[in-house]
This record gives sequence, C-alpha cells and structure tokens, in this order.
Amino acid sequence: MRKNAAAEPLQLGLPFGQHSPPGVAGTHRHIQIHGAWLRYRLSRRRRRTIGLMIDEGDLAVTAPHHVSIGEIERVIAQKAGWIASRLEAWRARPRLVAQWRDGGELPFLGDTLRLRLDAGARSVQCTDTKLLVLPLPATATAERLRDTACAWLQAEAVKVFTAAVERFAIRLGHRPRRIVLSSARTLWGSCTHDGVIRLHWRLVHFSPAIIDYVVAHEMAHLKVLDHSTRFWQTLEELLPGFAEPRAALKQWHPASLDAV
Repeated sequence: MRKNAAAEPLQLGLPFGQHSPPGVAGTHRHIQIHGAWLRYRLSRRRRRTIGLMIDEGDLAVTAPHHVSIGEIERVIAQKAGWIASRLEAWRARPRLVAQWRDGGELPFLGDTLRLRLDAGARSVQCTDTKLLVLPLPATATAERLRDTACAWLQAEAVKVFTAAVERFAIRLGHRPRRIVLSSARTLWGSCTHDGVIRLHWRLVHFSPAIIDYVVAHEMAHLKVLDHSTRFWQTLEELLPGFAEPRAALKQWHPASLDAV
C-alpha cells in the first residue's frame, strides 16, 4: 500500500466521483474523500484490525465490533490511493460480452457461437458451423433470447462438467457425492467436507483447459480439503501444468460475468 495515500488526488469515476451520496441501503455507507463520494460495504467481525478489500467491484470493510465509524473512515481515507488503484484495476478486468439479438455472438467453451432465431425450430440446436439456433420468433425480446440461451448453456455445463469429473475421478480414485451448478458471486467452484462439488455454470464460457483446472482443483479437495503442499501436489498429479489455466482464470471474476 502507498504511503501518504490520503494526500493523493483521486482520478477515478464511480464509485469515486459522485457529487452527492446515494441513499444508504443495508450495510452500505458513504464517505467523502477529496470532494468525491466513495461507497463501501461494512461488516462487523470478531477481529483485532480493520480489513479492506475490493470485492465484486466494491470496497468491502471488515471491522471489530468496538471500532467507531469515525476510526473506520480515517483508515479508509489513509488508504484512498490504494483503494483507487484497486478499483481502477477491477474496472480494467476483461469482460465477456454476449449480443442478445439475431446474428449476435455468444462465448462458449473459449470460442464464439452466432445466434440464429428460427421460429420453426423445435428446440435449441448447436450446429457444426458454430450457429446456436434458438426456437424463437424474430420479434423475441433480448431478455427472452438471454433466458433461452442461458438455459441451454446451463444444460451444456452439466454435460461438460460431468465428463471432466469422470475423467479426474478415474485418476484420483475418488468421486464426488454430488455435482451442483453454482452462480456464486465470488467463487468458481467449491467442495464441501461431505463431497459435494459446486461449479459455476458460467465456466462454460471459457476454454476446456480452464474448466479442467477448476474441476481438477475441486476434485483434489476430495482428497485434501485444505490448500496445503499436499493439496497442490495432488492437483499437479491430476492436472500437470495447471499453473497456466489457473493464471488465465485469475483475469476474471464471477461477478464480472453477470452482464453476459
């Protein structure tokens, strides 16, 4: 973190740059820094220090129960430069874009499908020429296109994830009790102590290599639930060279795909 950050002028737009604070909702609060308003989300925990992090493009603050709002906001002001740079980096993250119209594009398995509306089609069909035919009239709204395409994507995600799990289960000698599609805001995948693996359905937008990494990561947790050296060794045995797809996925965040 930068020293003397509170003295640095902020060069950001939203959430820096509002001339007046919006209404506070829930745990969200606002602080004025250098004439601009910054929104932050506050949660109280049993801890000793004030923690700051950028979560889903928002500033998340975690503070002990006994610390006053004034003290919390003094820390935020002191770290303003660091906060600004992290928010800027968040906005600069790459984003997947789907075009919800006839002839629009949809990212799928690291490639691009083109949408085609066909009122005469009986079901969604993906052709060898990378056309995704939707059984909808030309007058269908963008929302209806999105719902239809996303339902198909989720069904495809189940097939792709199940096939990957089976491949890694053979190597690992363990199978999950259940596979569940997730739409979590912060996690691509998770594994519970009782063997339930959750995988974010929007992984289906990414290349098979990235999907394999997330699936292998969660499968390795069936054997080692923590992130100890033994876990990473298990993952390397399951998926040699996992570092490359892991690094590629780090460019993305589940919340950044909400607009797709």
